[in-house]
Amino acid sequence: MCVGLVFVALLTDPSSKLYGGRPIPVWLALAVVYVALSYTLNRQVALVFNGVVTMSRNFYGVLTIVRYDEGTPDERLTLRNGMIDHGMQFTAPDKTRLPVTYYSSQSGLGIMFRNFPRQTERRVGLVGLGAGVVATYARRGDTLKVYEINPQVTVLAREWFSYLDESPAEIEIVHGDARLSLEREPPQRFDILVLDAFSGDAIPVHLLTEEAFTIYERHIADSGVIAIHLSNRHMNFAPVVRQHGDMLGLETLLISNLSGPNEVWRSDWMLLTNNQQLLQSASLRDRATPAVRKPVRPWTDDYANIFEILRLPWKK
Repeated sequence: MCVGLVFVALLTDPSSKLYGGRPIPVWLALAVVYVALSYTLNRQVALVFNGVVTMSRNFYGVLTIVRYDEGTPDERLTLRNGMIDHGMQFTAPDKTRLPVTYYSSQSGLGIMFRNFPRQTERRVGLVGLGAGVVATYARRGDTLKVYEINPQVTVLAREWFSYLDESPAEIEIVHGDARLSLEREPPQRFDILVLDAFSGDAIPVHLLTEEAFTIYERHIADSGVIAIHLSNRHMNFAPVVRQHGDMLGLETLLISNLSGPNEVWRSDWMLLTNNQQLLQSASLRDRATPAVRKPVRPWTDDYANIFEILRLPWKK
């Protein structure tokens, strides 16, 4: 409609070089462009709504539940925020507890949970609920405390996905900004603190500053782990997080995995810890690499530079 109004203005404005539909070849070219644009937008709308089960909007944006391969053994539901997927679950009863997408057993998160020295009575913190896939790693006797800023995410996670209901762990959900919530709380002594809020294109920078990581350190136990999901199409957060790990005196490891069957997606996870028993586990060492140091200015509440971590074709 906006492009059409521009064309109308060019057609009817006597001072326009395109006034009165002249020259004809230029207007024919503009008509072709207009038809192509309309077709492209129509296809985009059809793609966005393909398989959509329900949509909702609030202050934090549009949330969509999308169903894929309906009626087949691979039928699955996906929670999408804008155009970014934030969790998926197979609907077949024998697959509902299968960790998928960025949280598969092959991911850095899965490897860390599998090799964590204590497998019972763990305190786990999670920043960013999504569909609740991380709950598949919580066992009976564990406590999972989730910090989620968007209450509508919690509604959809409970209504359309069964990760939370099927988890044997004790689950508590705290609504509100995670950093503000953690600032107000006494030390939680998390064995594992999972940060999963950086996969979209709207980055909560205040969760990636030195001050934020000082808060995270206050809430982890002496042998605790901060596990950070860094998969992102647009940004490379690894250098920023590595500097924060050095500041806290924690060893920093990067674990990446490739895509695979059963909705295993490529992912990048970074672990910050001094838990020597975990760091010395063979399967962790085989998959992890030390995070590379790069000369970026440390991010603080007074300074952050998105441009120096952009993923660009000419940058390594």
